Order: sequence, then structure tokens, then C-alpha cells
Amino acid sequence: MKARAVRDVNVIADTVDADGWTLVRECRHLLIEFRFGDRAVRQVMANIASDRRARANVEPELRKAFLS
Repeated sequence: MKARAVRDVNVIADTVDADGWTLVRECRHLLIEFRFGDRAVRQVMANIASDRRARANVEPELRKAFLS
């Protein structure tokens, strides 16, 4: 996993108040499991962002998945 991707995932985890994250799989896409207390949410992200908003779009998806 590239340093920029690790930095981006750390920022996302801090923004959504996740307790931590684990890289599950890395190919063309990253499969990351964010932990929230006793729950975990898996999120798929592009390994290489196609535009500047790609990683920022993950935050609302995580919030929505965590609240449901």
C-alpha cells in the first residue's frame, strides 16, 4: 500500500471517528475494514484515485453504512 493511500485512509478514519482500520485486500481496489467499537464496516476504495474527490466521497458512505 502506497504511503499516500495510508495517509488518506488515516485521515478518513480520523474524520469518521473510527477506532482503527485494517487492510483486507489490495489489488486494483483496496478493501479496508474500519472498526467502530464492536462493529466493523468494510469499504472498497480505488487503489489509485481517479479524481481529487474520490477519497473524500468515501466518508459519507462510511457514515451511512455505520448508521444503518
